[in-house]
Amino acid sequence: MLRQMLVVKQLENGTWIPEKINDQPQLRDMDDMPESFWKQVGRNTGYLIHPEETIADNFSYIFFPPSPFPNPEIVEKFKTYLL
Repeated sequence: MLRQMLVVKQLENGTWIPEKINDQPQLRDMDDMPESFWKQVGRNTGYLIHPEETIADNFSYIFFPPSPFPNPEIVEKFKTYLL
């Protein structure tokens, strides 16, 4: 299954719009996402298309950590905000 993300850009007025080439929205394969993306969201869940679900999965790992656990630092950050 090919997973992709829509490439967006922010305009000067703060609005986000799809990045287009030849009037076609640009998609980026998840395997080609920059490391800065993975540093923010981690690799603890495969559910990355809805930010709320990504957060919910990582939140649940405070109480039920999976094994193996690729990015425990993400969950540790949650703990510092909650405890």
